Amino acid sequence: MKRGSGDEILDGDGVPEAVRQASMRDVTRSNAWLAGRRAVVREMDALLRGSTQAGSSITLLDIGTGLADIPAHLVRTWKARGVRIISVGLDSRPDLLREARDGGRIAHAVSGSALSLPFASGSVDVVLCSQVLHHFAGDELDALVREANRVARRGVVIADLRRSPLAAAGFYIAAWLLGFHAVTRHDGVVSVRKGFTSAELRATARRAAGASPAVHRRLLFRLTTSWAPRETVSGDDPYALREMPEAMRMTTVDERLVRAPLEHVFALAADVERWADHLGHYRAVHFRERARDGGGLVEMAANRPFGVVQWPTWWTSHMLVRRPGDPHGPPVVRYRHVQGITTGMEVEWSFARVAGGTHVRIIHRWNGPPFPVIGQWVARAVIGPVFVHGIASRTLAGLAHVAERTQTPVVQER
Repeated sequence: MKRGSGDEILDGDGVPEAVRQASMRDVTRSNAWLAGRRAVVREMDALLRGSTQAGSSITLLDIGTGLADIPAHLVRTWKARGVRIISVGLDSRPDLLREARDGGRIAHAVSGSALSLPFASGSVDVVLCSQVLHHFAGDELDALVREANRVARRGVVIADLRRSPLAAAGFYIAAWLLGFHAVTRHDGVVSVRKGFTSAELRATARRAAGASPAVHRRLLFRLTTSWAPRETVSGDDPYALREMPEAMRMTTVDERLVRAPLEHVFALAADVERWADHLGHYRAVHFRERARDGGGLVEMAANRPFGVVQWPTWWTSHMLVRRPGDPHGPPVVRYRHVQGITTGMEVEWSFARVAGGTHVRIIHRWNGPPFPVIGQWVARAVIGPVFVHGIASRTLAGLAHVAERTQTPVVQER
């Protein structure tokens, strides 16, 4: 199904005010009942949960805010976590902004164009574009994404529709059953046909912002993605290294002396696509995208053995590599989990020359899954010690065995 075109009635002039208001109320209900709000919350969690502490504040710009139901929901959600969101809604229609502001759904309202945002570069923590991107194509589509990337300081969050004949038919039936206005039913189907595939959304982020983010398929044909502009502002390397976060609720450490030269140990650790050949508990490793120096967007699948039972696990990460001899610092392999139950986890493999070989240290840091009340406990009591340590310790031991078996042991100097 090719990406469609066509005009949405609400995008035109001359729509009676009563019809516009009824349709916008339908959009608010659709976001609540058909998983639009849920998709945005999940992507905001993936972007911010590991780096945002209780007591902090976040500025949020919502492009094409409409009646501002999405930012209002985010304000409530993060307030319950002890985080204050200061919301700014941007829209081209002053009447919608007025209603959103008077209803207390946004803190600040700005009338303007999404293609030329009236904000300084890096002036807002998070720029959100929810179900707006599909209204644009070609150069205008890229311009919107570039502007969002320019203004965002911490991250850009995109939420839109996944194009599918089933999604179009399903929305029309659901909208009819829910009593939506005929304009809403028409515009909703047109919107789905103008939606994206995962590959198209990822390609747009890469082309317009130099980012290579993971794109997530959410419930009821939603697509979301996010990225941190500080990693992509140069447009050259979306996999640039940043500091390993310190303040996270779960930390596990696995380390050992490997009696082999650092270069050989590093090469085995960085050659992740061969891990399934070396390690019995790994099922598969596959790159979705390649970055320079051997990193990229990588999918991993491994088993956590419990006696004869093999518990399957999987995750997707941004892999970042700094090789031995790099003038910018010591060799490291870093992972940022962007899909799977461990989304938000930060992992660092570090390597140091020591007498007798190479000291390898693996650190996992994470704030836990987004489970109310029990998420932190699950991370510390179960996922960290049982699964993360259980898999990491086997991985390190297995690669150490391969390194020591395939290289002449390093003899300690006297």
